[in-house]
Amino acid sequence: MNRLQFLTEMRKSLITTTKEITLPLIGDELEGAKSVADKIVGVKWLKLEGISPSSFLGIQDRFIKNSSILIYSDGEQLKAYEKVCSSCQSLVQWIAYDRKMKCFSCDKTFDVETETGDLAFKHYYIREKNGEWFIGV
Repeated sequence: MNRLQFLTEMRKSLITTTKEITLPLIGDELEGAKSVADKIVGVKWLKLEGISPSSFLGIQDRFIKNSSILIYSDGEQLKAYEKVCSSCQSLVQWIAYDRKMKCFSCDKTFDVETETGDLAFKHYYIREKNGEWFIGV
């Protein structure tokens, strides 16, 4: 091994060692930053008991923190929406055969699978941590 190869190998080894040492520290700092950002914005993460993307297909209605929430699963991911029309404040209905949410007061619809439509309402964030699912309210 000549000097150039040795120095190249030393550089690679030093970079790898630095990554292995700093990655857990950076990960912890990012987790802390996420929790601080959640506190600033006012998001509180609540555990969704018995729910995962593979546990059901379609929708489940939940009542969380005085809000009616529709949780949709396509088998791979979860989506959550408040079931109140932002235009008229009416309760929206799930149309199962169409896979759409509809406000009968405004006659507006929203397709949950493609996330298209003229119906506007609140979207909730969902995240997974250690095999458990949480909703941000």
